[in-house]
Amino acid sequence: MASTPLCQRHNVQTTFHYMDLTDPSFSDPVSFPSEKEERKNIANLPGNRKPAVSLPFVVEDISHDLDKYTLDSHGFQIFRHESKLSQADFANDELVKAIYYPESIELLKKVTGASYVYVYEHNSRGPVKPDQDKNIPMQNPCHFVHCDQSYHGAEVIALDRLPDKVFAEKVIRGHFAIMNVWRPVKTIYKDPFACANPHSVVDATDLAPMPIQADDLLEEGWAVGPNQNHRWYFKYAQQPDEVLLFKNFDSEGPVRRTVHSSFIDPQHIDDAERESMELRCIVVFGQKPPGNLLGPPGA
Repeated sequence: MASTPLCQRHNVQTTFHYMDLTDPSFSDPVSFPSEKEERKNIANLPGNRKPAVSLPFVVEDISHDLDKYTLDSHGFQIFRHESKLSQADFANDELVKAIYYPESIELLKKVTGASYVYVYEHNSRGPVKPDQDKNIPMQNPCHFVHCDQSYHGAEVIALDRLPDKVFAEKVIRGHFAIMNVWRPVKTIYKDPFACANPHSVVDATDLAPMPIQADDLLEEGWAVGPNQNHRWYFKYAQQPDEVLLFKNFDSEGPVRRTVHSSFIDPQHIDDAERESMELRCIVVFGQKPPGNLLGPPGA
C-alpha cells in the first residue's frame, strides 16, 4: 500500500489489546521457555492464555516534534545513531554481540550519563534470520500492551543477570534502570512500535504484577489493564538509524516505567514483515564493578 509522505503527520486509528485485570487468571505465571521446540507451543503453555480487553485509540505520529519526547519527560526517546552492522549482519548473533552491543552501550552511556551498562540479552523480531520461525510468537511483533519488568522484577533481573553478584546487591540499592535499545533493521511500516504517555498510566489501577517463569527463574512484569485515557505515540516510517530508547524501569527517574506495544496500521497491513533488533540492558548510575571487571556481554 502507498505510504504517507514524510512531510505529513501519519496518525493511526487502531486497536490495543490489554489484560483483563478483573479476571484472577491474569496473575497466573506466564511461561517463556528458552528451548526452541517449547517456544513453538508457547501460546498454549499454562498461564499464557490471558483474558484480554481491546480498546480503540488514535496513535499520534511524533515525527515532526521528536524533541518533545525525552527519556525524562516520556520515558522514551529517539536518537540518530548509525551502526557498523549491515542489514544482513543483524542475522549474525556473534556480530551483534561483538559490534552492536558495544555500540549501544556507548550510546546509552552518552545519552544517560550512566557509569556502567550491561547488555543481558537481545531479541530479533521478524524475518531477520534465515531460520526465523514465524510459528514462535516471541520472534514476532508483540501486539499486547505490557511492560517487561515491574519494580520488583527489575531487581530480580539485576540480581540474576549481572555477573558480579556482590556488585549486583549494591546496584539495586542505588540508582539503576532497565532500558531497551530498539532499532529497525529496515524502515518500519508494518507492525510499528508504540509507547504510552507514562503520565496517562496509573500505577494503582492500570498496572498489576505478573509473574513470568523464564526456565528456572521467576521474573515479574506489569500486566496492563485497559484505560481509555491512555495516550499512544509512535514514529512513522522509523528508519534503521532512528534508535528508540525506552525505560522498562528506573529506580529514581522522573519516569519510572514505559508501557508499550506493537500495533496494526491498516494502511500497511499487507506490507513486508517488520524486522527489528532489541537489546535489553541494565543501566547503572554512579557505580562500577570492582576494577571494572566485566563478563560478556557487558562494557
